[in-house]
Amino acid sequence: RQRQMCIRDSSMQRADTAERKVEKRIRKGLPTEFFVRRGLELVERWAALDDAVPDGAPRPELRLGDARHLKDVLPIGFSANLILTSPPYGGTYDYIDHHARRYPWLGMEPVQLEKNEIGSRRTSHGAGAAKAWDKELGQALTAMKSVLHRDGVAVLLIGDGVLAGKAVPADEQLMRIAPRHGLEVRAIASQERHDWQGGDFRSEHLVALVPAPKMPSASPTS
Repeated sequence: RQRQMCIRDSSMQRADTAERKVEKRIRKGLPTEFFVRRGLELVERWAALDDAVPDGAPRPELRLGDARHLKDVLPIGFSANLILTSPPYGGTYDYIDHHARRYPWLGMEPVQLEKNEIGSRRTSHGAGAAKAWDKELGQALTAMKSVLHRDGVAVLLIGDGVLAGKAVPADEQLMRIAPRHGLEVRAIASQERHDWQGGDFRSEHLVALVPAPKMPSASPTS
């Protein structure tokens, strides 16, 4: 992330999430200074984090996979007490392009990422776009439910989507589809954000979901 910020600051791209180019006057040597500064900052933050971690804490483990198939990514029998994630903002970005300059640094091949990307802007047009986004997000919710401990909580940071030219409030969407996937919304905190696509204000939401209680089986009738 730090390296990406250096590239962005010394590029002609307006911002990390905006493809439009702008004119910038970048003096000789400035990109190198950015890299050095950000590199030192990253080292300092990693050192501070290392000092803050208690002795004996388990080491983090990183895995790459499809968020709709978590059981294929995580160890057999894995159960999470907390899932903390920022899902795609439906129809807002093309994340495959958004991360284009990160792939060389991370040694990642983006072919599968592009093939499996969900909620992308390039697929957000047409009459079936909103239904498709419901399905994709629902598949991710099902996967979360499959690895979430019965007393666990999933916290989603998600913004309102724009599908087929219409706003899709993400909080209302989750309240509508979460029960279909074994989850219920426990709490929501929302904040307005400027809509850079030119529409009205859109909102960003922090949503807590928990496993829905199982309904008692109906008593057999005599």
